[in-house]
Amino acid sequence: MNESKSLNLIPLQEFNKITSDILQDRKNVNRIIDLIDILSNLDEIQASNLYAESLIRCLSKIWTNYIDSREMVLLKDDDTDQYSKINKFKSWLITLYESTISLFIRILENKESNYSLKLRQLCLELLMKFVEEEGKFPYRYATNNDEISFPVVLLEKIVRSLISELTYNQELIAFYSKYQYDDVIHFTMTILHKIIDENKGSDKQNLMFNIIDMLSPIRLITPEDLLPKSLQSEFRKVNKSNNDRKTLIRLCELHRIDDSDDSGNHIAKWIQLPTRKFKFNYSRDAEIYSSLWIKYFTFQLPPQVFKKSLLYLDKYAIRHFENPLLLADFLINSFQTGGIISILSLSPLYTLIHKCNLEYPNFYGQLYSLLEPAITYVKHRPRFLFWCDLFLTSTHISATIVASFAKKFARLTIISSPDTILILLPFIGNLFIRHPMIKRMLDYKQIEPEQDPFLDQEQDPEKTQALNSYMWELNLLQSHYHPEIVLLSKQISSELPRYEWNMEDILETSMDDVIDKTKTSLNDQKKFSYDLDCSLYYDL
Repeated sequence: MNESKSLNLIPLQEFNKITSDILQDRKNVNRIIDLIDILSNLDEIQASNLYAESLIRCLSKIWTNYIDSREMVLLKDDDTDQYSKINKFKSWLITLYESTISLFIRILENKESNYSLKLRQLCLELLMKFVEEEGKFPYRYATNNDEISFPVVLLEKIVRSLISELTYNQELIAFYSKYQYDDVIHFTMTILHKIIDENKGSDKQNLMFNIIDMLSPIRLITPEDLLPKSLQSEFRKVNKSNNDRKTLIRLCELHRIDDSDDSGNHIAKWIQLPTRKFKFNYSRDAEIYSSLWIKYFTFQLPPQVFKKSLLYLDKYAIRHFENPLLLADFLINSFQTGGIISILSLSPLYTLIHKCNLEYPNFYGQLYSLLEPAITYVKHRPRFLFWCDLFLTSTHISATIVASFAKKFARLTIISSPDTILILLPFIGNLFIRHPMIKRMLDYKQIEPEQDPFLDQEQDPEKTQALNSYMWELNLLQSHYHPEIVLLSKQISSELPRYEWNMEDILETSMDDVIDKTKTSLNDQKKFSYDLDCSLYYDL
């Protein structure tokens, strides 16, 4: 573009007319240069958002029409002057088209200016439209029929502009993630592999946030017959969810112009398009997907990204790992981190321990170390207690370890709110029901709390001497002000039920639930059978 000449601004109301003129007559094609010149100088002319949007839409309409009409498809070279001139013109058009793409990408990256989010999102939407159109109608030289017709180079430019080290593009990546097509997903994952490989050892937080935001919404379609039987029932549940795609679908559904074209276009037979469509291959894409997560976990993730990664790994990703044990080192290190990170790593660790036979000798010691008072107030309390309950169902745990957990939870009840106590008491009761060897802790003994042999500060559950202790905490709760807590503590101390409490119905109990239930029970009580004389409270 000639930057030395003065810029000839086009009035906003003329954009539509110029677009029509260009598409109707090739003689007006030079006007595309004027549109591109204005777009490249948006900063200097300080154009309004409306002006910029109209300009971008006009250029998009022009190029979309040219791609659809095969205007840019280079003809098969037959060494004749006629087709040489045509191809020269088409090559010039391609140069202008790629200049337009570069300008759209520049706005999307937003490195030099402060473009609005709406304008950047418009560029992203139109760039993805170009991806779709190019995939249907490739415009370069005739390609080999064995090649897949997908504009990987263009898609890579888009993905790289979103995966920025400088800015966190949460809204734009969320918009990009709506394109849940098999071909887009496949090539996005291969591009992410390149980006992660190029940024090994990077500590750029924006980069990590952008990658996880693009990686986490990816949903692979899981063929049921490829899953082990243990996961087939889970697959059926997953397929009922609205968050998972149920059908195979491509963004770029390829069309072909055959040599027997009857449209009257005398050069149609020279346009040769590939016939091969992108085919979804679960084994191939699952391998790419799982290795992508493994590579991503080599970054030093900040806590917020760490939590988000573990949630998505557990909920969506781990089921696609052919060998989940590849995650063992990462999950063990996560579990040993402490706090919320440890809680979120429990679920994927369960998969590795119980379904993949991972040996983790000190697992229960590490789990026991998480039993601090703060655990009863964290956001993920139900999740933690659910997995604790599940891990403690194992019959291979020693009575000493189970007794330590029961005693530690009992200690937590005496400093917890009523809603927490109403969760922990059934939890403790279940431990006594499923592990009869520790019932001796319920035997009545005249023991003062200060004489309790239980070592509360001991971190090794094998050394707490909990099995020689007595559950005096349950006796203490029998004097609680909440009647349901009193009844539960008495039931556990004196006569345990035959069957365990269903923890799924209890884990989500909140203080609001306790208050609502108490109010309901008070409303059901009989009213007083006499009237109070309120005149004593008035100043007569």
